[in-house]
Amino acid sequence: MFDGSLPGPAALADISDGELIEAITGWAGAAAAAQARLLAAVAERRRRAETTADADPVRTRWACDPVDEAAAQIGCALTVSHGRAVALMDTAVTLRDHLPRLNARFLAGQVSERVVARIVWLCALVVDEQVWAQLDEQFATAASTWGTLSGDKLDTAITVWIHTLDPDAVRRAATAHRGRDIRIGGRDQAAGTTSVWGRINSLDAAIAAARLKAMVNSVCGEDPRTTAQKRADAFGAVFAGAFHLSCLCGKPDCPVAAVPDARATSITVHVVADHTTLDATTDPTLHGSDDTPNTDAEADAELGPEPVPGPDTEPARAPEPAHSAHPSTANLQPTPPTAEHTAPEPQPQADPPPAPAAEQPAPAVPARPAVILGLRGAVLPPAVLAEVLTRGATVRTVADPRALPVTPGYRPTTAHDEFVRCRDLTCRVPGCDRPALGADLDHSNPWPAGPTHPSNLNGKCRLHHLLKTFWEGWTEQQQPDGTLHLSTPTGHTYTTRPFSALLFPTWATTTDPPTRPQPTRPAPPPSPGRGLKMPLRQRTRAENRAAYITAARAHNALQAELDRAAEHAAADKRRNIRRKTAAAIDAMKQSLDPQSDYGDDPPPF
Repeated sequence: MFDGSLPGPAALADISDGELIEAITGWAGAAAAAQARLLAAVAERRRRAETTADADPVRTRWACDPVDEAAAQIGCALTVSHGRAVALMDTAVTLRDHLPRLNARFLAGQVSERVVARIVWLCALVVDEQVWAQLDEQFATAASTWGTLSGDKLDTAITVWIHTLDPDAVRRAATAHRGRDIRIGGRDQAAGTTSVWGRINSLDAAIAAARLKAMVNSVCGEDPRTTAQKRADAFGAVFAGAFHLSCLCGKPDCPVAAVPDARATSITVHVVADHTTLDATTDPTLHGSDDTPNTDAEADAELGPEPVPGPDTEPARAPEPAHSAHPSTANLQPTPPTAEHTAPEPQPQADPPPAPAAEQPAPAVPARPAVILGLRGAVLPPAVLAEVLTRGATVRTVADPRALPVTPGYRPTTAHDEFVRCRDLTCRVPGCDRPALGADLDHSNPWPAGPTHPSNLNGKCRLHHLLKTFWEGWTEQQQPDGTLHLSTPTGHTYTTRPFSALLFPTWATTTDPPTRPQPTRPAPPPSPGRGLKMPLRQRTRAENRAAYITAARAHNALQAELDRAAEHAAADKRRNIRRKTAAAIDAMKQSLDPQSDYGDDPPPF
């Protein structure tokens, strides 16, 4: 692959355009071949996991079964999520066991990863080995020419063969009612907005429309928001349990302005923020239409903030790190310290000395965006956070990590819990981005050998917590700043740092060593019946997959019968319409051209 047959980066500047295109094509094939070999290794790891399951059938019903353990190792190695690692194993096994000819073309770099991934996805409901063999033959012949097809055309080309050989295996779109769903979609980090889309039944839609309309009309006419903006704000207020929308007119005599903002007072939403973000001012342009003329307040806002006081003013008291327990902000780091040195004394001279440094305004410290805990790192701009704070959100200070004592028992205190979750933000296993807000707090060195203290606690999602607790060979070491060194049964070690260290680099998360003596006894060895404490699945992974395929194929077969019945009914309806139309036309012709009866008389001339 890297044997010199293809030009490397150093040689690209000296080759012609034609040779450059050849290099691009060649390296694309090399990338496909490399990915195929990666999947071959993944398939072998899956085979070994299944061998482990066969040797110990009890573990196939573990909530964290042998496939999960294998996926965790792959996720650490590739820094991908657990779901992505499981999907890679499924794709690799399908290629190895059911599509060997296509896999050979993939290994040769003749088929792209995109085409292979779509084929495997669309063939997921095939169960007959003879059908697999026929599909493999067709795909191996045609797939090398499918790389130029768009996504829809590629799916059509694959589905045609599946429909020809196994109609019940064709993936069908769910019916409109069965497919109802509400999704929190893509985020615009700069604007602090998130798309919401979905499909609900018509009764719920009518209820939602009436509720939103009533809330939009509950504010006074001086509210600066447009109808669309009020409707969007009412959407969030509804989920906070509100029946009325808080008015933003700002008038003291407005009766609706006294209605508290349910988003800021009713629901707890943790937001991690820098201290300067708490001091940010609201943005008057957040509401109203784009063509609204600027008011005096908006004109003043465009002039920028007041200059920061110089050194001649009273120094500000260094704030403590803060954190929010309401739909507000969690300030996790103090303001960066300002320089404490003063300018040197000016030497006597004839010319007047330059203006003292105190008269020069200090540059303003830019406010960093906040991060919403539990929403996979959604960013909240300072202006939006400032508005939530003005509407009643609560700010609470996170304890200084150096002041957190050791808890004598197993469960951490509330202060420990808040600090560790805000420090880690996500599960600490490489590739896993499940929020720490709903994760477990795990003792890095098992208790009681390891203390219940932030220096020995980190957040893990339930799956990875079970993995580290019940599967042999998973160990870790944690540094006082939260850095975690995770070792797998294969002897590989992966290092992760708290996510807050990247987002808030000036926040000191290092905890002092415990002040009092710790127990010197080691952690007890795993007991023989330890595995009995592992939560169990109701069905094994293989049983779940078989049940899903059976239900999907049955649904497809039923839907095909309904489609055929609908086609027959539509054809009968069309025939009846044509028959009635023909009869009506004949009747009309007869009425327009009646047959004259002259009897025995000759026709007149």
